[in-house]
Formats: sequence, C-alpha cells, structure tokens
Amino acid sequence: MSRRKRLFCVLLWAAALGWMAMIFWFSAKDGTASGDMSGGLIRFFAVRVSPGFSRLDAAEQAAVVESWQFAVRKLAHFSEYAVLGGLYAAAIRLSLNGRSGRGAAALRTGLPLLLGLAYAAGDEWHQAFVPGRGPAVRDVLIDFAGVLAGTLLVLAAAALCRRRRR
Repeated sequence: MSRRKRLFCVLLWAAALGWMAMIFWFSAKDGTASGDMSGGLIRFFAVRVSPGFSRLDAAEQAAVVESWQFAVRKLAHFSEYAVLGGLYAAAIRLSLNGRSGRGAAALRTGLPLLLGLAYAAGDEWHQAFVPGRGPAVRDVLIDFAGVLAGTLLVLAAAALCRRRRR
C-alpha cells in the first residue's frame, strides 16, 4: 500500500473513531437534553417549512413538536449509524487493499456490519446508565439498519468505480 493510501486509511479510521465519540456524546445527554435537542431541530425546520407554525400558540407548537419527536429521533439513529457503517466499510475496504477472494470479500461486508452492531448494542447499554434514557432493542435494530445502508452504499460505490475502470 502506498504512503498516500496508508495515510487515507488512518484518516478513515480516525474519522470512524471520531464519529463513534460523537454518538457516545449524544447518548450521554440525559433525556431532557436529548429531547430539547431534537425538539429544537424540529422547531428550526417547522418555522422554515410551515409558515403557519410561527402563528400557533405555544401549546399547539409543543403538540406539533411532540408529534414529530419519535420520527426525528429514529431518523437520527438511522442516519448517524449509516455514516458510521460507511466509514467502517471504507476503512476496512482500504485496509484490505489488494486482497481478494472470498475471505476478503466476507471481511469487507461482514466486519463493518459486526462492528456496527456491536457499537449499537454497546450504545444502548450505555444509555441504561443515563438519567431519563434507557436501552431499546428497537433502537439497536434501527441503528443496524443504518449501518447496513451505509455499508452497502460504500460497497456499491466501490463496485461502480471498479466497473468504470475496466
């Protein structure tokens, strides 16, 4: 592997570790802070997408925010783990650069999924110790679906690039 590829590989792994730290940081927020963060995001977009939102009284705005909380929080889970799956897949793919065969292909596909599932399960376990939060198998499954999507996206992009080079 060239020096440039080694550096890029190290940067990909560093990005994955940084992203894992960010997920940990989000998970360490108590239930109120976490709800306030997603509620603030919903309010930010509601004001821009629905001009009538600003004219609602506080109770009606709170009801709108509450109605969107679940979907936004689950989409956040999926998205943050899709990025993590993509980073894992890219880093592992580059780490295995030049290796071919069934074993390497299995590692390129299976290892990002396994790492992502392990991190998602660990993240939910971590939330068991955070006030106002709790572990949920459903969240692990949503996180894993994100890891799967991110991994498949990177592998598909790599396959497309290989096909274009030929």
